[in-house]
Amino acid sequence: MLMARSVLVRWLAILMPAVALLGAAPAKAAPENLAISVAVGNAIYWDVFVAVERGFFKAEGFDPHYVSMSSSTNSTQNLVSGGVNLQGGSPEPMVDAMERGARIGILCAASARSSGLLIVPPAIKTAADLKGKRIGVSALKGGEMWELRELLSRNGVTPHDYQVIQIGISPAKYAALQRGSIAGAVLLQPSAMVAEKNGFHALLSFWSVESYPYPVYAVGRDWAHKAQHGQRVSRAIAKAHAWLIDAANRAAAVAVLQKTTHQSHAIAAGTYQQMIATDHFFVPGAKVDLAGMGRLLDAMRGEGDVSGHPDPKTFLIPASDGGLSK
Repeated sequence: MLMARSVLVRWLAILMPAVALLGAAPAKAAPENLAISVAVGNAIYWDVFVAVERGFFKAEGFDPHYVSMSSSTNSTQNLVSGGVNLQGGSPEPMVDAMERGARIGILCAASARSSGLLIVPPAIKTAADLKGKRIGVSALKGGEMWELRELLSRNGVTPHDYQVIQIGISPAKYAALQRGSIAGAVLLQPSAMVAEKNGFHALLSFWSVESYPYPVYAVGRDWAHKAQHGQRVSRAIAKAHAWLIDAANRAAAVAVLQKTTHQSHAIAAGTYQQMIATDHFFVPGAKVDLAGMGRLLDAMRGEGDVSGHPDPKTFLIPASDGGLSK
């Protein structure tokens, strides 16, 4: 009897931990790293700021963090090399990288057009006053340059009348404008609004130019397919668009921009009024405008950067992996 009881005790000692494990709740998977390359000083990435601050990426199982960028070209290089998972920026360097064989693709978009402003000091009254002057841009090739040339040409100023220099993202261009090293700068919000508050003024608006999706968000094609990364990221960004567009979230949206860009409440609120309430910058559903992508490819073909007549869809992540387009 004692021996049987001893055997029973030993079996219970073995079985009890297993029974306890069966009854325990399954361990929650650790969130996946999501390295995001965007310019945190630019409000065009407000949708990503919201997805981070409101927990939309977290709800999809990600642990998001920002990786600094100096330009869309630099950001694209980081994506191609695997240094980041999600890149925001101008689509031209992304298309160029894909033309060279990079396995990346455009997942979704913030807007269907550019919102840049040509900001100048008080002494510049008209476009003609820029003749012989220097203008700061983000890159010497691409949409910003094309649109700048078109806007100035409409006002009688040819590309031979001025000089452009590459400086980088809007905060860097505004600093150069303040130093007086340039007579004009293509700025995005909220840098443009800060400049206007400090005596500079908007000479021309890119909003009047028929444009293309900018910014867009790109990911690696293999990464998008694995573990439904693409589907999860695009869901989070689309949710951020719906949240931003809802006027009921205005105060909270202003707080997100103020926190992320380190601007004053007045600047953040003014940026909301301009970009969201007036211009309706963020497109519903974060969808890439295929017609706009077609215009971009036509322009790149004219510059010799795209060969043939590729379908815009070839540069997008497929819908099965989260790609959003219309």
